[in-house]
Amino acid sequence: MVKKHAIEVQSENITASGRPEEELEQARESLSKIEEQAKTKDLELQNVNICLGSARAAAERYQSLAADIEALENKKRTAESARLAVNRTISVCDTELADEPLVMENADKYRRLAEKEKELSVATAVYEAKRKESEKLDSQIRSITQEIEEYQTLLAGYRKHLESLASKEDKALVMEKAQEYLEKKMQLDSMYADSQEAARLSDKRSRRSYALESKKAYFNERERSLLAEKNSLEKRTELLEDSGCVDIGNASCRFLADAVQAGKDLETFPSRMEALMSEKEDALASLQKEVEAVDVEIRELDFSQEKLDALRKECGGLKTYAEKLKEIERCEGEAALIRAQMDNAQVNISKAEEHLSGLKLQAQEADAEKEKYSQSYLEHEAAITEMKALECWLEREKSLPVTKERRANARKRFAELEDEIRSLQTELGAKQERAAAEKDSAAEYAVYESKAKEIQAWLDMYAKDTKRIQTQIGSLEQKISEVQRIRQNIAVMQEEISALAEDAADFETLKLSFSQDGIPHQIIRTILPKLSATANNILSQMTCGQLGVEFITEKVQKNKKEVATLDIFIEEYGKGSLPYLSKSGGEKVKSSLSVILALAEIKATTAGIQFGMLFIDEPPFLDADGIQAYCDALETIRERYGDIKIMAITHDPTMKARFPQNLDVVRTENGSKIIY
Repeated sequence: MVKKHAIEVQSENITASGRPEEELEQARESLSKIEEQAKTKDLELQNVNICLGSARAAAERYQSLAADIEALENKKRTAESARLAVNRTISVCDTELADEPLVMENADKYRRLAEKEKELSVATAVYEAKRKESEKLDSQIRSITQEIEEYQTLLAGYRKHLESLASKEDKALVMEKAQEYLEKKMQLDSMYADSQEAARLSDKRSRRSYALESKKAYFNERERSLLAEKNSLEKRTELLEDSGCVDIGNASCRFLADAVQAGKDLETFPSRMEALMSEKEDALASLQKEVEAVDVEIRELDFSQEKLDALRKECGGLKTYAEKLKEIERCEGEAALIRAQMDNAQVNISKAEEHLSGLKLQAQEADAEKEKYSQSYLEHEAAITEMKALECWLEREKSLPVTKERRANARKRFAELEDEIRSLQTELGAKQERAAAEKDSAAEYAVYESKAKEIQAWLDMYAKDTKRIQTQIGSLEQKISEVQRIRQNIAVMQEEISALAEDAADFETLKLSFSQDGIPHQIIRTILPKLSATANNILSQMTCGQLGVEFITEKVQKNKKEVATLDIFIEEYGKGSLPYLSKSGGEKVKSSLSVILALAEIKATTAGIQFGMLFIDEPPFLDADGIQAYCDALETIRERYGDIKIMAITHDPTMKARFPQNLDVVRTENGSKIIY
């Protein structure tokens, strides 16, 4: 049906394509006409381009001449500007040379003043030296005067401080009371030591007394217990008097035997009591002696808390005198230090006043010497001031020869520029005449350029139409080729329909053979019970009965349709069944190994052979628990098949450690290498 429908669709496509052969012929005729028109326009464009080239050459010559004219005008303007600058230079030089007599007069005056300044410079040097010496002495006088004032201020401060340190206390009384405080303090320290010893002895007596009382209580309790035992024995022996038994010594009755034994124990009571009392007396006597020894030590110490408190109070009252004595001694030491500092300051004042007198005398001598040279110093200063005012005339005198030479050069340059300007004007006139002629020839350039653009627009339109028609021709040729290909496909499909009709009959026969009632499905249904039993047997050994596998061959889809399938579910003890892919890595490894080994075992049994070797690669993506489960499964396989040899390939060191023998394959520069 599909092939027949395809043939109908292809036939409709051929009909929908129209008449591409006729359209192709029309397109080729249109293309031929447009190519003829384009050739005509192309010849017109060539003629216009020739004229346009001539006009362009004239325009280029005009542009070149215009550039030359502009360059000549710029050169002329530059020459004129230079001529104007040279003329200004000549004017400036003439102005400077007009003042030559005045310049020479002032320069001679400067030289005369220079000679006078040289004569006066010696006296000025002496004056400057004495002035500096006087200023230095004045500075030293001010410094020493200030130093004396500072020492006097310091002395006044020392005197004031010395007055403040004078004590109003009776030093003899304070010393007497301070000495008494030291003696009482020594007694107090001694009593503090006695108080600590008294506390230690009191604690020791308390512990000894507590031990004595505890020991008394201990022996009293033992005595009470012994008397209670005596009363119990006496009550038990009373049975002998009321028993009426003839042979009490050989009585077999348990009560009488107990009474006889109680009588025997009662006979030992006085000796036991005597021993207890003796032990009590010895123990208590020893402890009593220890208590009495401590009492003797306390009496010998003769410590009184009242005496300690009274002495502490007395020391508290006398302590202020010790502090006052320390303060008096501190003030006396500080006063002695201040007096020494006052003496030192007074010595420094005397030295400074003596130095000050010498400096004042030196200052008076320096001022007198300076006064001798003051007139020469003033004349020297006046000469220097006048020389500074005349320095500019000296510089102008030096520049007069340069100015004269500069004026001569400027006049020469002015003549050269005049000649250059006249030459440039002549050349500029000739260039302007040629440029006017070339400008008339280049005026037709715009007309030819517009006409060339118009012809080029026609050619572009013809090229666009040519391209469109060529595209149309290519499309029509492709459409014709496609129609031919479709016709060939229709012929091929008609042949295939005939062949498929024969195959359809064979397919129906095979479909019936491989349906749910067919041979392969029946074979799977037959082997699944044995496969399930064998796989569960192996998996039970691996997991100690915790896991099992179940094979599902049929399931109902959402549309309620029952279909054939082959799904594996893993059962866990105490839980439901879950699909294989939903379990952990270790559970999936054990389950898959059990199914694989079950298939191999069924096949080997059917073929009559026995397992000898198992090669197995490590499964990917296992965590640490999964690797351990994998190794446990291999251990179970080895136990199930006693003679089997297992070779496992792994990269995991944990898995490797579980095998007794290992072959390591390592990579080297010369290839892989096996290490035994």
